[in-house]
Amino acid sequence: MYTLSLFIEKALKIVTTNSCFFCDQGNESLCSPCIALLHKENNGKDPCHFIFLSYKDTKVKNLLKLAKYEHRTSLYTPLVTSWLQESPLSLLLSKDTENTILIGMPMHRRRQIFRGHNHTEKIVAIFSRETGIRTDRTLLKKKTYTKRQVTLSRAERLIAQNGSFEVRKEAEHKLLGKRIILVDDIMTTGSTFKEAKKELLLSGAKEVVCIALAH
Repeated sequence: MYTLSLFIEKALKIVTTNSCFFCDQGNESLCSPCIALLHKENNGKDPCHFIFLSYKDTKVKNLLKLAKYEHRTSLYTPLVTSWLQESPLSLLLSKDTENTILIGMPMHRRRQIFRGHNHTEKIVAIFSRETGIRTDRTLLKKKTYTKRQVTLSRAERLIAQNGSFEVRKEAEHKLLGKRIILVDDIMTTGSTFKEAKKELLLSGAKEVVCIALAH
């Protein structure tokens, strides 16, 4: 278990070095042996088709919080590349790439201004680079500002996202007959995925596959 002071020390080290966050070895922010030790999650958690890590693992939770809230997005690259190497996800992403579009879970404009970035777009950019699948940030919009999921009870989370997404009218034609890979960093109840997926299908997407780094 990492103490707060040790975690802060390691977080600061990412800024000044390229060594592994956990073992301080190598020239990557996370090395393959340390990623292999992280607790993995089973796939097929409704509505998410592919999940990589367990958010119950304290190390995973610390890593994703650091990447999300402290802009340490270099941590995403070794996680995504490792996921692709050891998961059937890579097979899915290699099929019909011409008719597939990667979309990061959109963030409400107010929250994105406050946070300074949309972390899911960073993850999607890595997937796109590794697979050659194109991305499109103009398709799906978070139209309603909702409270952060972590601040809500499970019952509140299940209804908080209702009606909060919409497909941009001027972009609907881009969805027709396309397979959409919808990406998020963490899935909790799955209500965010379900609501976004519903809007994409209603607007003409042929299929929507949901993937998350952790659950």
